Amino acid sequence: MPGIRAGAVVALFPLWFLALAMLLNGLAHPILAVRTSGYFPGLLTAPLAFIMGFVLLRELIQITKSEE
Repeated sequence: MPGIRAGAVVALFPLWFLALAMLLNGLAHPILAVRTSGYFPGLLTAPLAFIMGFVLLRELIQITKSEE
């Protein structure tokens, strides 16, 4: 965790990737469920992933701004 707290780019890159992937996952699964007119695997956990991705992204933006 020292790299994350220090704002090291090497440590933050995977977190940015994870945050964006969680947001896309949270959006894609409900869209795919609507498109297939039924349940699509991951539909129930997609809202949780979207919320967690949003919170992580907000924190990463704050960390990045504090570096400037």
